[in-house]
Formats: sequence, C-alpha cells, structure tokens
Amino acid sequence: MAKGGKGPKGKKITLNVAKNCIKITFDGRKRLDLSKMGITTFPKCILRLSDIDELDLSRNMIRKIPDSIAKFQNLRWLDLHSNYIDKLPESIGQMTSLLFLNVSNNRLTTN
Repeated sequence: MAKGGKGPKGKKITLNVAKNCIKITFDGRKRLDLSKMGITTFPKCILRLSDIDELDLSRNMIRKIPDSIAKFQNLRWLDLHSNYIDKLPESIGQMTSLLFLNVSNNRLTTN
C-alpha cells in the first residue's frame, strides 16, 4: 500500500523480531508469541520458522490467514482469537498435528 493510503497501519514483523519472540515452554516446546502487537497482515516471514510447536497471533487486527499456514506441520497449538478474520483457509485442515485452535471473537460466519 502506498504511503497515505487508507487502511490501518500495523506493526511490521521481521524475521528477527519473530525469532526474538520465540520462547521455550516448560515442557520444551517452541512457542512464538506475536499477540497484542497491532499486526494487520499475517507476517509471511514467520513461515520460515516452521519448526515451532505453538503460535499465538491473538489480539491483533489480522483479516486473512494465508493457505501457506499449512507449512506449520508440527504446529500443535494455534491461537487466532480477537482478530478480524472472516474466513479460514481450507489448508488448515491439512495441519494434522494441530490439537488446539482458538478462532473465537473474529468475523467468522457459517456461510
């Protein structure tokens, strides 16, 4: 989007920013926490961190989740609550390791 364009200006997440947000949980899992960061678009750079076990993108302003989310084949825990998502990609069904998915408080409908 060109400068001065309409639409919310979100925080730009770089690969280095994302790497600094990875924490190891008490049970040894890699957790990437990008919650409450004012992100407006899915940060494509995090797809290079496909070995993470948990991803928290909650409480942002994300509208769309790309099909490429399925690259996270080891992801067991995905939190997308409190965003502006109106549709989930079909590829999310290919994430066979996923045990927890929170998409509450979005703009999803049954259509």
